[in-house]
Amino acid sequence: MNFIILLSYLYIKTLMKRDKNLKITPKTHEILKKYCEENGLKMFAFVEKLIREKCIPKKGIYDED
Repeated sequence: MNFIILLSYLYIKTLMKRDKNLKITPKTHEILKKYCEENGLKMFAFVEKLIREKCIPKKGIYDED
């Protein structure tokens, strides 16, 4: 029984692995870090939010792409 639970846990953990590296210049990193510190934000969450807001296509007035 414990073996099945362990396998299930490992499978779910593999599916949920979400970290990827994003290469940015040290100067850009400093700007991002300073902004996030001043506004009480987590850098990864802020970058993910920006990507979702700016990169996902907006739907038209008839829910069209």
